[in-house]
Amino acid sequence: MAGDLSNIIEAGSEFEQMATGFVFTEGPVWDSGYLYFVDIRTNLLLRMKPGEEPEVIRRETGSGDGLTFDHNGNLLMCEGSHRRLTRTNKDTGRVEIIAERWNKLRLNSPNDVIARPDGTVYFTDPPWSVKPEKRQLDFAGVYRIAPDGEVHLEADENEFPNGLALSTDGSKLYVSNTRPDPYLNIYEVKSDGSLGKGERFADIPYGPNGPVDGVPDGVKVDEAGNVFCTGAGGGWVFSPNGTKIGVIEAPELPANLGFIGDDRKTLVFTSRTSVYSIRVQTPGMPVVY
Repeated sequence: MAGDLSNIIEAGSEFEQMATGFVFTEGPVWDSGYLYFVDIRTNLLLRMKPGEEPEVIRRETGSGDGLTFDHNGNLLMCEGSHRRLTRTNKDTGRVEIIAERWNKLRLNSPNDVIARPDGTVYFTDPPWSVKPEKRQLDFAGVYRIAPDGEVHLEADENEFPNGLALSTDGSKLYVSNTRPDPYLNIYEVKSDGSLGKGERFADIPYGPNGPVDGVPDGVKVDEAGNVFCTGAGGGWVFSPNGTKIGVIEAPELPANLGFIGDDRKTLVFTSRTSVYSIRVQTPGMPVVY
């Protein structure tokens, strides 16, 4: 561990490997006793109970990536190569497209997603899976889906927006930018759910070998307001004012992270081939708040 993480990691806790044998795991989210995650490269959506083997619950996900649950308990998934965001009905299992276009133009490759209790959904749309000549949008956006289903562009200044998370009171939105300038942005969330102007919250520089050492990606927040973001070496932790607390050095380069368990005090890392967990002192924020 790098930095003073004595108030972050539970004393004596070390990483445990929860599952392995994958290519590129992502999208960890917890619901009703299960950890849900994806293997992007093999187009699989999986779920598992801690201590048990994961089970495949959907195939051909279209490079399924970021996951969350909405205020009604339905699973939302960013399907990058399908260039859409979908909702899977919790009762019927029916998959419905909830965002595929903005201003009649196809999205690039939705990457990560979060939801609010009022039905508002935010997602990022970097260009990673679309060749330049096939893009209909010449920018990478942060979008809001209003409760009425309308898709709104909220920010377009990030060159590669990736992970995102709300502050503890929901008044701020954090967005990681992966390339070419690695950082975290922070936005005011207005009363109608729209976003104010973005400001730089923290830098998350590349390692000595550049982006291959890890990039700013998944973002989560704990109940103390600390901000966790995957990056070079593992999980970077910042105080609510943007001060770097330290880096949780992961056994394998992670792309995303999340808080799981009934107490939300188990921090998981979805790394390349495996999913790892470590215990923390402060619960993470719930999926929808």
